[in-house]
Amino acid sequence: MSVQVTFLHGTGDRTAPAAAIDGLVDDLVARGKYVDLRVVPGDHHLAVRRPAKVAAILAELLDTPEAAA
Repeated sequence: MSVQVTFLHGTGDRTAPAAAIDGLVDDLVARGKYVDLRVVPGDHHLAVRRPAKVAAILAELLDTPEAAA
């Protein structure tokens, strides 16, 4: 069984550089995996510093209304 993997990456992330994430995504796609990469403004701590954005993306992925912030 295959499942979708979604990576949420901040444009200013210096802990996990974009090149490393791009390489990982490319490798997984080459292996036939369904991968979704979402790049948003922010750093490595998106869930802490941009919780509303993370919640919106999760709601979209789950196809549910966003929880009230």
